[in-house]
Amino acid sequence: MDGTLEIGAGALRPVEGIRPVAFEGAKLYFGYNPDEAVIEFREVTVESAALRARGTARAWLQGMETGFPTGLVAQVALSDLRADPLGLFETPVTFQSGAMDLKLTLDPFRLSVGQFVLVDETGRRISAGGTASADADGWDLALDVALDAVAHDRLIALWPLALVPRTREWISENVTTGELFDVRAAVRLAPRTEPRMSLAYEFRGAEVRVLKTLPPVQDGSGYATIEGNTHTLVVGRGHVVAPNGEPVDMAGSVMTVPDIEQKPAPVEIVLRTSSTISAALSLLDEPPFHIMQKAGRGIDIAEGQARAEARLKLTLAPKLRPEDVDYSVVAELSGVRSDKVVPGREVLSDALDLRADRQGMTLSGPGTLSGVPFRMAWRQEFGPAQRGRSRLDGTVELSPRFLTAFKIGLPPGMVQGEGIANITIDLAPDAPPAFRLQSDLNRVVLSIPEIGWGKPAAQTGTLDVSGRLGTPPVIDALRLEAPGLSASGSVALEADGALEAVKLTRAQFGDWFDGKMELRSRGRGRVPAVVVTGGSADLRRAEFGSSGGGGGDSPPIQVTLDRLTVSETIALTRLRGDFSSRGGFSGRFTGLVNGEAEVSGTVAPTRGTGRTGVRMQSQDAGAVFRATGIFSRAGWGDGSGADPARRRQGQL
Repeated sequence: MDGTLEIGAGALRPVEGIRPVAFEGAKLYFGYNPDEAVIEFREVTVESAALRARGTARAWLQGMETGFPTGLVAQVALSDLRADPLGLFETPVTFQSGAMDLKLTLDPFRLSVGQFVLVDETGRRISAGGTASADADGWDLALDVALDAVAHDRLIALWPLALVPRTREWISENVTTGELFDVRAAVRLAPRTEPRMSLAYEFRGAEVRVLKTLPPVQDGSGYATIEGNTHTLVVGRGHVVAPNGEPVDMAGSVMTVPDIEQKPAPVEIVLRTSSTISAALSLLDEPPFHIMQKAGRGIDIAEGQARAEARLKLTLAPKLRPEDVDYSVVAELSGVRSDKVVPGREVLSDALDLRADRQGMTLSGPGTLSGVPFRMAWRQEFGPAQRGRSRLDGTVELSPRFLTAFKIGLPPGMVQGEGIANITIDLAPDAPPAFRLQSDLNRVVLSIPEIGWGKPAAQTGTLDVSGRLGTPPVIDALRLEAPGLSASGSVALEADGALEAVKLTRAQFGDWFDGKMELRSRGRGRVPAVVVTGGSADLRRAEFGSSGGGGGDSPPIQVTLDRLTVSETIALTRLRGDFSSRGGFSGRFTGLVNGEAEVSGTVAPTRGTGRTGVRMQSQDAGAVFRATGIFSRAGWGDGSGADPARRRQGQL
């Protein structure tokens, strides 16, 4: 039996109470074989605002034993398809051909599609399968779709407008050009519930903008998924061009929307980058970071390579303020070179760690500072008051190499060995860096032979130095505590960094000297002169000059003492003298015996004893004897004391 069925405008409502699907008309040319209960649809044409289709079909009727079919199984071949059901898509979607296997049950109404293949004008195939049913509450739809490959704009065209619209909008705006492949999608619609969708696809040759304020990832490849309410996009390969023009590898970057239903949706972004340090800092100086602008420094602060991971938390709100974005940055820097972290000082390092957040930035790790080994942590706080101001804390090698590198021209041999010092450097705009250096002096050898003092490497002590790292450096304060020595003062340097003077406003040597003194330069490479400018000394315990040796560069020693104790009953006050340590301690002096009788004298090594002998003379011997208490009434003239066996002896 053959026939033709032509239907005018109408609507399909499988079940009472649900929204009908309207159509403008349909035409069917068919033949029916009652013996096999098979209908051959030689031509099927459907016209409606929602659907236009042409094709052929074969249907096997089910349940004919009751006289009326309860359903059917069909195979459909499509030659033309245009779909836009109920404004579901942004623009109608069209396909040139297709094929479908389906099963339809009339009561209850249920449509099952085992295979549905559509081919568009480019030859791309879309495979689908699923079920649709209806009852008085509405439509229930389960649809699974697979695409081998599809252009970005084609995927957006096939994406229903009402289905997770914010995610659709984000992909439309931020994953542009390129090709999407291995696309898998699932749609679930049920009465009185929001549509649900899962989507997974890979992309290549795409331009992906992870964050609107940053340059887009170019030639990007990777994958994206929507599972439940979570949307994740992973960049497997791609790069951005940083604002300074250099490429930044973005492989491994991830964007996650934990809840696409939340409004505005929260976003978590992990940017993993590999580039030069300047390119990474150029990227991190863009909104919302602005880390170098906040620091008041340029992106050229250091040379080398950087591998960074930046984590951001924000929302997909239409407008974002910088304070709405929370971020943290961790970077590994390698092959680092900088002469701008500490102006005028070269920093070199094989590996440094960089960390940054909204509060500030830290750079830490081992390296060398002007050729001297160090381990540092440089901290830059953010905020208007902190622009250009930062602090470097760390440890540095304390050695002759340190003194040479920082042009601190102490006398040769004064500092030997290699110890460790804690150093703090405060950096501020238009000012020399201010520093403070502290050490326990372990493994450091100190020697001041001019005063007969030294410290071996195994002994510890305290060194505290502060000043400014200008040209030359300025040492405002010096404090040194070690066995046998306690001193504080300052160091003056010439314009070329050579020593001008070590000025000790307080110096104590053992239990025999307490006063003020200076070590004054006599020229580069020469032992400095010793100038004692005040205080008291005890000749009985003195070791002054004991290390003078027998020759070499013997510095002059000028002494001004308020009091020199010679014995329990004899002291010289207002002592003035000029001495030398060449061949032993020797020289001339003047003073008052016990503050009363003026005397002059000499000191010289005592032959065969290794000690220093003192010879005093006076024009009024009686006054001397009265002052010493030897004679209470004496008045003869010239006198001298020079008994080698009984003269007062001491060491300095």
